[in-house]
Amino acid sequence: MPARFSLVVLSGPQRTQGSLSAFRFAQAALAKQHEILTVFFYADGTYHGNRASQIPQDETDMNTLWQSLAQQYGFELKLCSGSALRRGVNADSLLPSYQLTGLGELANAYNDSDRVLVFGT
Repeated sequence: MPARFSLVVLSGPQRTQGSLSAFRFAQAALAKQHEILTVFFYADGTYHGNRASQIPQDETDMNTLWQSLAQQYGFELKLCSGSALRRGVNADSLLPSYQLTGLGELANAYNDSDRVLVFGT
């Protein structure tokens, strides 16, 4: 029976280990026919949705990888609005596919998912 997962990403895209681990987990889960309901970016993780991010060519562009996976599988990429605003990420600077939401959306993810996994520090 497929499981429904939500992921919480705490680390920013420039510290790719947390985000990359979450991304690889999502890929593996989806390949096994599980469902990703939402990816909630909190604290420095909210930098993922920043349009102004400049990723050097020799680094992994986690922002774009998340966008592509979310579009392919139809799950949502949500940024904690409080964390995002404190980091200068607002509605005008959002990348496509990302949305600003409150912590209530994270609570919903806990209620709607079979498991919630947290990645990063």
